[in-house]
Amino acid sequence: LVFVFFVANNASNDLMYVASFDAVTWQGPFLVGHKSPFAPAATVLGSHLHLVYVANNATRDLLHVSTIDGVNWGADAPIGHQSKAAPAMVRSQGLLNLVYVANNSTNQLLQLASSDGVTWGVETQVPGQSSKAGPALSVFAGALHLAFVANNTTNTLLHMSRNSAGTWSAVTQVAGHASPASPAA
Repeated sequence: LVFVFFVANNASNDLMYVASFDAVTWQGPFLVGHKSPFAPAATVLGSHLHLVYVANNATRDLLHVSTIDGVNWGADAPIGHQSKAAPAMVRSQGLLNLVYVANNSTNQLLQLASSDGVTWGVETQVPGQSSKAGPALSVFAGALHLAFVANNTTNTLLHMSRNSAGTWSAVTQVAGHASPASPAA
């Protein structure tokens, strides 16, 4: 089953999704029952589909919600941190791994992890990195890969990876490419 989550194309900021068994015929759209000015991050851990998104108000709180059936979603659960852009989340090593942009002038890239979406670990900075747009995460060959836009006027696309021991690689440019908007990985 493939899910695609998005923000409604109107002033409501409703979080919505469509679903497909074959990625050709889509069902929906369906309401999640929550709102955000930015697209949510979504991944599966265990039997739950997890979403993390930015609150649809001035607090910019990061909120978590999950479902086991794609229909009945829980209540907003504050994570205890804020973001000024869409977060990124993947499942890796049995954890929900979340990276987001600090909701302040530093634009630091911050990271958290959770085994259940309820209890989150200590917030730490991705070593020395900041971004002007929401990051992207993926998992490849056992490593967590992070793509993001440089926090300067160049809009350079950058990449780092974190190995299974938790060590981040040096930052590298993505083949001289730039973008003013969030990447996807």
